[in-house]
Amino acid sequence: MTGLPSRRTLLRSVTGSALVCGLGTVLLSTSPVSYADNGKKDKQREKESVDSELARMRQDLDGVDQQLADTYLELAQTELQIPEAQSRLDDARTALAQAQKEDDALASRLAAAQKEEKELQKKVASGKEEIAAGDAEMAELSLDAYKGSGMPSAASVFVGSGDPQNTVDRSMNYKLTLQSQGRELVGKRTDQAQNVNAADRLSAVRTEIADLKKKSAAAVKARKKAESDAASAKKGLDELYSQQNKQKQTLETEKNRFKKRERELNKQSEQLNAELERLEKKEREEQLAAARREASRRRGAGEKDTLSSTYTDTVTTSGQFMKPSDGVMTSKFGYRVHPIFHTRKLHAGQDWGLPSGSPVRAMADGKVLRTGFSGGGGNVLEISHGLYNGQLLVTRYLHLSAFRVSPGQTVKKGQLVALSGNTGNSTGPHLHFETRLDGTPVDPLRFIG
Repeated sequence: MTGLPSRRTLLRSVTGSALVCGLGTVLLSTSPVSYADNGKKDKQREKESVDSELARMRQDLDGVDQQLADTYLELAQTELQIPEAQSRLDDARTALAQAQKEDDALASRLAAAQKEEKELQKKVASGKEEIAAGDAEMAELSLDAYKGSGMPSAASVFVGSGDPQNTVDRSMNYKLTLQSQGRELVGKRTDQAQNVNAADRLSAVRTEIADLKKKSAAAVKARKKAESDAASAKKGLDELYSQQNKQKQTLETEKNRFKKRERELNKQSEQLNAELERLEKKEREEQLAAARREASRRRGAGEKDTLSSTYTDTVTTSGQFMKPSDGVMTSKFGYRVHPIFHTRKLHAGQDWGLPSGSPVRAMADGKVLRTGFSGGGGNVLEISHGLYNGQLLVTRYLHLSAFRVSPGQTVKKGQLVALSGNTGNSTGPHLHFETRLDGTPVDPLRFIG
């Protein structure tokens, strides 16, 4: 929205809170209580930062009423919260992506382990069958040997053979048979060892699968939480944007209402200003006449001839003026661009922050010119302090809740003249204080700096 701080400005204004909250996801504590406390502190810092920024913005809302200011600040508050909400959403999406990655990786490892388990189960079962078959064959061979129908003894190879060549052949066959039997035994032992290894691996895989299932369950839970957090963060951000759009529309309505009211108040103010100009002109003429009489008296008495009034030579003396209140000055004199209407306008005085009903005192000795309601200025008090370097010095006190003096009454420096308030176009209880020379606003710091 035009007139509200830019996204970059808002990010800077919540650096100590909104961005700190994002850092909280990195600087995780091992203690849940500590983490919760840190989150609470981050939120508190964010709130303090937003409140401080809103307070600063309220001080810039010169010349509008409470209703328009509140509408503007509600929108500003929403827009101050958007960067933090966006940061939460970004963090939640990052966490979700990481949870999805971990979940997918564990699912892949679990599937591979389960596939290996099936293959090992088949291998172990097949190995057992082969070992069992080999054991049966060896048992049968042993039984045949025991009965005498099995493999011939070494002596029988040579006994009963009349032909020497036949004896050699039978000896060679016997040797080959023994070698074959030995290789078969070695093979059986190898098969048994391999089957034992496969069984051990199967047991290890099953243990791994059990562990992966636990981790996978935890990953699924973390993924669901991350999905929920991301959805919640997105919902929160969407709600802020929706609220922002509604508040923009409301602000436009309030601006139109205020402009209409301001036009009516300006008519009243113009009439009152014309009356003030008449009073100031009359007061200046009276002060000049008094100065001429004083100059004539001095000449007659042989004193220095100078056109002067009490204030011409003495108002610059240290201690001649005093601050109008005990509050804190919250806004200075000078030109500024209005945050709502974007117009360059002179802030014709100082704003002093103080509660409604606080004492307001005369800056210097003088005479009350008028008291009354003055449109956007609310209840206004005007005091003439005589001539200052040939110009009429007048102080104005605006947005008052009550008067303690009357027109024509003389007052002394520091005298209670009114109570602060929140009347007219005011965004909250405060005193608006002006100093004018011949009707032209000048910086009060010239007098009370």
